[in-house]
Amino acid sequence: MKTKQIWISTIVFALLILLPTLLWMRDYHFSVFSKIDGPVLNNYFSALSVIVSFSPLLIGFVLLNVAIKAAKNFDVKKQFHNKQFEQVCGLAQEILDTKIKVAIYQKSEANVNYGYNKTGYAITFYSLGDFIKSRIIESAYLESRIDDILPFLRYRYNPLIPKIISSALFKLEKEAFNSPVHLEPSDEILENIDFASYFGRRPDNYIVIGTYSPEAQIVENSWTSPYFNNISDLRENADNIRSVLLAWFKVYGADDINI
Repeated sequence: MKTKQIWISTIVFALLILLPTLLWMRDYHFSVFSKIDGPVLNNYFSALSVIVSFSPLLIGFVLLNVAIKAAKNFDVKKQFHNKQFEQVCGLAQEILDTKIKVAIYQKSEANVNYGYNKTGYAITFYSLGDFIKSRIIESAYLESRIDDILPFLRYRYNPLIPKIISSALFKLEKEAFNSPVHLEPSDEILENIDFASYFGRRPDNYIVIGTYSPEAQIVENSWTSPYFNNISDLRENADNIRSVLLAWFKVYGADDINI
């Protein structure tokens, strides 16, 4: 029972006792210095007993209303938590099913200026952190929009997703550093151009992340845009997704999750 309702019940009960007492004292001219009149006192206790027997009905009515409201609130909360649990389970399963392609570019000693050795891999998103950790990589680039590569990021806008999980998803947005500058195809710009000054000089070791498809090549010569300048930030944010999900499930008693 809420504090406000407790105070209301206490005041009502006190009035039921005090009001007839004051009336009795007024009508019978009773005071603390008066002699005790047996019949008068008997009438007072008779009236008081009626009130006392009636008060449990009043208190029971108040408690019944409180119980009904509490039951309704509990039912709404239960439905909300069940729906939220269902949404988080859907997110965890979709992340588990998300497969991405990762192409590693390493500067070739044979061609210092332009050449890169390229190796492609198909991995799951949950393994991205371990994949980066075990290799020498400086930064990451994207082959297409991050929402196309990681479709589960749409859950960050879902009102039923807990804030801590939504915040972790937002950290994977393409906000690390500016996208490359697009050049106007004029002869003046294209003549003797230093592409590194427009697009940023590529590091010696980096990865390009793209949408996995069994029909498409993992390593492709296509336009890419910067994603994370510091690869350790990407690894931390990728691993953080699993951590916040496991922590949230543990609160619900689901601590044996295979992700």
